[in-house]
Amino acid sequence: MPARTLAEFYASRSDAQRATAEYLRDLILGAHPGITEKLRYGSPFFDLSNWFIYISAPPGGAVDLCFLQGPQLTDPTGLLEARGRKEVRSVAVHAPGTPSEEALMTLIFEAVDVNLQSPTRIGVKKRG
Repeated sequence: MPARTLAEFYASRSDAQRATAEYLRDLILGAHPGITEKLRYGSPFFDLSNWFIYISAPPGGAVDLCFLQGPQLTDPTGLLEARGRKEVRSVAVHAPGTPSEEALMTLIFEAVDVNLQSPTRIGVKKRG
């Protein structure tokens, strides 16, 4: 059953996944003062001008840092993976600091810039 609150999402993870997910949460929220966090589809999503990052933590695996505007990122770190997805790119984070905080922040800051320049909201269909 998916989490119903953010607290439930973090509490329901293993100790290692919780530490990694909370580490990523702190990095994301620290990247820009306007970023907010909301539970969607059972996972934490982060918004600025629209949805742009989420954390996925399937049982027993790495924690994925997922970028909704992934194809628009230049990925100077070479860490992003498509995994067959058209719009989302992600990085598997096995523990805080792996990959490096510097590499993750490079991606997060670029995602903030792309998000602020994007004229449309992710997840919202245009009417017309």
